[in-house]
Amino acid sequence: MNFLRKMMRKVFFGELVKFSRSLDYITWNELQDNTFRIFTIPQDAESFATQLPDNNWAVWNDEGQPPLGVTDFFEMG
Repeated sequence: MNFLRKMMRKVFFGELVKFSRSLDYITWNELQDNTFRIFTIPQDAESFATQLPDNNWAVWNDEGQPPLGVTDFFEMG
């Protein structure tokens, strides 16, 4: 049972690292440090805004399994 739990955690966190890298962050923790919750539907989903390393923003939600849907917002001007 412990092996299965470790394996599932490794797969899940591996997907989070891939998602973090798709937003130009190295780790999930680094992405979280630059992320703000903007909307919550209790026990269903949350939406977040993340400031990207290039100072643009990405808005995404945690509904479903990674890869998660992302919308990029670019600084105008």
